[in-house]
Amino acid sequence: MSHSHVCCLVHVIFATAERRPFIRDEIRERLHGYLSGIARENGIPVLAVGGIADHVHLLISLTRTISVAKAVQLLKSGSSKWIHESFPGSRTFAWQEGYGAFSVGVSQKATTVKYILAQVEHHKRISFEDELKKFLSVHGINEDFSRPFGTGRNSLGLPRTASLAKFPSLRDSIIFGDEGTRGRSTADSSHAAF
Repeated sequence: MSHSHVCCLVHVIFATAERRPFIRDEIRERLHGYLSGIARENGIPVLAVGGIADHVHLLISLTRTISVAKAVQLLKSGSSKWIHESFPGSRTFAWQEGYGAFSVGVSQKATTVKYILAQVEHHKRISFEDELKKFLSVHGINEDFSRPFGTGRNSLGLPRTASLAKFPSLRDSIIFGDEGTRGRSTADSSHAAF
């Protein structure tokens, strides 16, 4: 083949530091628009942005020249700088260190977009902790949830931090795609679990 062809849809999720509710209603839409702008400026198509006060979801389409880690780094650093400059009362705003990145099949694109855009309604019924547990479970990621969040050690034997903000399984920037679903079809996507 003389050309490179890539179709790599990734559902990215990241939270505010210590899951503090920094993303107030009055800045949420502007932040989502700014995240889309950062992606566009870096050649990363964004299909949807959504979220609530303590985390965001994006559906991005990676190109052949950018990794998930680089895309997330650009989104987080650019938006953090913008928040600090645009909202003087938010000088302590920060994103968590880690993130979740989950592959999405083309057949699940519309469902994923709908899910991301309905985050405010969705989180009236389910907490972020429960949402994350379902995402990890559906993608075959085993995490020890026998202790309350923020206590003890995780499944990697590392100390838990005071919150989900530094979730060790996600910190390593691992993409959990088709292998992580352990043979389930894309019809069994993480969104079907909600």
